[in-house]
Amino acid sequence: PNVVDPINQQVCNGGSVAAVNFTGAVSGTVYDWTNNTTSIGLAASGTGNIASFAGANSTASTVTSTLIVTPTYTNAGGTCTGSTQSFTIAVNPTPTVTQPASQTVCAGQSFAATTFTGTTTGTNYTWTSTDPAVGLALSGTGDISTFVATNTTSSPITTTVTVTPTYGATGTIFGLVGENGVLNIPAPAGTVFTGVSFASFGTPTGSLGSYSIGSCHATSSQAVVEALAIGQTSVSIPADIATFGNPCVGTSKSLAVVLTYGPACSGPAKTFTLTVNPMPNVTTTQTTDVCSGNPFTVTPSNGNGNIVPIGTTYSWTAPTANGITGLAAGTNSSAISGTLTNTTNAQITVNYTVTPAAVSISSPATTNIWDRLITYTGVSFNGQGNTVSVAAGSNVTLSYSYSVASSPGMYCLGCMVQSYIGIGGTNQTLNCYSGIYNGLSATINTSFTAPTTPGVYYITQAGTLDFVCQNPFFTNSPANSIGVIVVGSSPYSCSGTPFTVSVVVNPTPVIANKTRTICSTGTFSVSPTNGSDIVPTGTTYTWSAPSVSGITGTAAGSSETSIGGTLINTTNAPIDVVYTVTPTSGAAGNCVGGTFTVTVTVNPTPALSSTLTPATICSGSTFAYTPTSATQVSPTYAWTTTLPAGITANNATSGTNDISQILTNSTNGPLPVTYVYTITANGCSSDNNVTVVVNPTPALTSPLTPTTICSGSTFAYTPTSATQVS
Repeated sequence: PNVVDPINQQVCNGGSVAAVNFTGAVSGTVYDWTNNTTSIGLAASGTGNIASFAGANSTASTVTSTLIVTPTYTNAGGTCTGSTQSFTIAVNPTPTVTQPASQTVCAGQSFAATTFTGTTTGTNYTWTSTDPAVGLALSGTGDISTFVATNTTSSPITTTVTVTPTYGATGTIFGLVGENGVLNIPAPAGTVFTGVSFASFGTPTGSLGSYSIGSCHATSSQAVVEALAIGQTSVSIPADIATFGNPCVGTSKSLAVVLTYGPACSGPAKTFTLTVNPMPNVTTTQTTDVCSGNPFTVTPSNGNGNIVPIGTTYSWTAPTANGITGLAAGTNSSAISGTLTNTTNAQITVNYTVTPAAVSISSPATTNIWDRLITYTGVSFNGQGNTVSVAAGSNVTLSYSYSVASSPGMYCLGCMVQSYIGIGGTNQTLNCYSGIYNGLSATINTSFTAPTTPGVYYITQAGTLDFVCQNPFFTNSPANSIGVIVVGSSPYSCSGTPFTVSVVVNPTPVIANKTRTICSTGTFSVSPTNGSDIVPTGTTYTWSAPSVSGITGTAAGSSETSIGGTLINTTNAPIDVVYTVTPTSGAAGNCVGGTFTVTVTVNPTPALSSTLTPATICSGSTFAYTPTSATQVSPTYAWTTTLPAGITANNATSGTNDISQILTNSTNGPLPVTYVYTITANGCSSDNNVTVVVNPTPALTSPLTPTTICSGSTFAYTPTSATQVS
């Protein structure tokens, strides 16, 4: 008896080994077989055909079992044994790939190369990527070389890379050799030849695996090549007439062959992420103007050529500027701010050189935990949004709202699901909700202690299917994160190109209190000047009218170039009138300065309180007058007089203080004599007229020596006088 040599087989771990049906030339032959490697899932021996079975291989290398089949024929009590045949069944291992590390870089930086490794030598790796915007192709084979990350948006971009390990392969391989040559073709590692797609010994046409039968062709070509190649890991085929016959005598011939091979064994895929954080880029100079002493805040906005991710922070050194105080540096601030004081009366521009840095997380964030879609909104650390820089070990407040909805897929109503948020890279749980369900919502306010090691920590969401809250490890990745804290000065934050913030500091008037002294009915004017005061060009002044008893003439002023007015003191004592004045700078900012006061002392007009019309005197009498005044500050007195015609005096016609003069009226009528008193007090003077009437000395105008009369006669005399007063 004999047995036809079975074809070698090679399958994947868990793959189906085809049934082996033994055949021979003698009917009734019994076939006994042995198997030297039972770990492939086949017994050590048996009789008859081998049924299909699942190949097994728990190792990292291909396991090859050699089977020997012996044909025997028994008849009339005699048993004949034929020649044995051997064949192999090889079971490839299940290839694996070591979990690749996720990476996060800034736009413009390079991702490190990802080198795939596994337990099986010769494993091939194919990968797919979900988002080409990071700078990586959608698919590829083999390791991922280093490449420059791209992101032109203001939010992180994450691509999920899925890598699948494959041992062996399926495909075709071809060869062409001239007559009398030998065509040597190896199958790829982990495979055997599984079929013949084309075979022709003769004059085949075509090239590179695309062949056609020519005018000369050995009809045995297909069968010969199949017999030599199928099930083999390599094959050597003589291209001669001894092997194929001579299809065309006298013609130069060649052999063209296309073989298929397999199997391709795939292992479990692994996924990892490549995240490109946006690089903040403020392309335009940020400008603002502020009045001296007032705070300024500049917060660059995203758009119009600027890339400003959520959570961008700013750092700067203290600039220098003559005439400016309050210059200070800033570190990891959410805005560029400060309070600058301009000590001059002119505009000064202060230029800050600012470096932006960002680590950001999109908001709102939605995660799927056991078919519960949990959406987080309003995430804020320390009241500063979902991305914040904090000091190592500091207390951090956290507030957010969440809502739960069922996913469109399967939803387990009775499942107990726990949802957590925690600090990435740690087991530190910040919050756990046990038994979340569709429709649940809440607002959370809590606090936690920041890690003590500087770095970027993603606040990550996770979940378990359990009855109580556990203590899971949180992956430090943007995936499933609701926010991020940057502890200290982290190397992971993306620092952009420095830009300029120009702050125009407009001068604000700074004016000391002023005083003026005037006399009643006098006019005052105050025009502050730059020097010890800060008085910007074009400064104007506004004040309301003060109300002061004993003073008239007060009035308000609005946007005046000086402070002034005319005041009347209706009393006999000095009175202070206080104006509260608000200065405003001119075109340079219209900055309102602090109020100052203008105190105007209004002295009264001095006046005589003694009578201005003393008693009439007779000619030749002494006129005596003592001036007095009610003015509270002792005044001085000076007087002058111009004597009218008919009046003479015995001394000078001017003097100070009292008057004492003998006035003689040489006329026959009363004559007034006016003295002009000048009264001076507190630098204020006024004139008062004091008028005294000097009556004439009466005299007879009738004869003083009348006609002589006789004794006994009647003396009759009628006196007459020229005096105008009867």
